[in-house]
Parts: sequence; C-alpha cells; structure tokens
Amino acid sequence: MPLTRRRLGLLVTAGALALLTGGIVVAEFALRAGAQERLDAVTATQDPGGVLSGVSIRLSGTPVLWQLVTGGPRAEVTIPDSVIAGLLDHRLGDAVEDVWFESGLVLALLDVPLGGAPTRVEVGFEVRALDGELVVSPALVRVGGLQLPGPALTRLTGISADEGIPLGANLPDGLEIVSATATDDALVVELLLTKGLTP
Repeated sequence: MPLTRRRLGLLVTAGALALLTGGIVVAEFALRAGAQERLDAVTATQDPGGVLSGVSIRLSGTPVLWQLVTGGPRAEVTIPDSVIAGLLDHRLGDAVEDVWFESGLVLALLDVPLGGAPTRVEVGFEVRALDGELVVSPALVRVGGLQLPGPALTRLTGISADEGIPLGANLPDGLEIVSATATDDALVVELLLTKGLTP
C-alpha cells in the first residue's frame, strides 16, 4: 500500500510524539535523580552527627518537571515522635517525658514544677512555619485531665503561645518550609527546593 501524504504526516507526527514523550521521561528521571542527590547531600552536610536519625526526606510524588513549571520541586520530610521529643526536650530543659501525635497536634507530657513539686502537664502544640523556621505553639494545656486556659502554660513554663518554640531546625540555603502537619504517627513537613538543588 503506497504512502499517501496523509499517512506520511501521521507517521511523522506519531514519531515526533514518541520522541517527545521519551525525552520527557528521560528528563523527569534525570531531574528527579539530580534533585534527590542534592537533597541527600544537603541533608548529610547539615546533619553530620546523625541527630536526625529516623527522619525520612524524599521528593514528593508529583513529577519534577510539573513542579518546576508550577513553582519548584518539593520534598516531604517525615519526623517521628522520638526526634520531636529530642528537639522539644532540648528547648524545654529536659522536661519532656513523652511525645505523641493526635488530632493534628504534637502532644507532649512535660514534667514542670508547680507549687514546688514536679507536676505532669500535657501540652498540645500546633505546628507552623514562622520566618523559615519550624515552630510549635501551645494550643491546649491539661493538668490531671483538666483543660486549662492558654495563658496557664505561659505561667507554668514560660512558653508564649504567640511566639511558640522554634525547634532549631534552621534550613540551609535553598530550602523553604511550605507547610507542616501533625499526622497520627509523625510530623510531616513540606519543603520547597529552590536554588542549587536542581540541575
């Protein structure tokens, strides 16, 4: 069967589409591998002592090419309760007995002096990004199962609900916090990868 102009045009179009699709797939794999490699390198240089052991850092599942078009590649950091407990304990002077996640809050059991005696206080922290830092702000306080008004935490611990507690996770140049959410088993932070992390 002879090739007509129409068939030839269809074959050329199909070939061009196949080449374009192949090029997009190759570019996606190359960009994803490059961004993940750079993300791993930044993580390794920022945590040489392994303080963040157990923290999972990976690129989000959306195609990197699409992310580049819509604002930049994003990474998802999953922080388990043990790491949050260590960060809070460091900030609160070894007062943290336990940490868990519930109803979108980071809950911590603190041992604070009340009337001269150590008292167990349950504090629910909301997580937010403030000026490029991860900050937890007290949202609820319970002592002996009774919920106290917000200002009670400031009186008990000196923690201001407005300022919160920076977790000390200053990000290196090229990473910005987009959002932070407490799930049922971890704190999930979404980062935007900016300069120097993609080829």
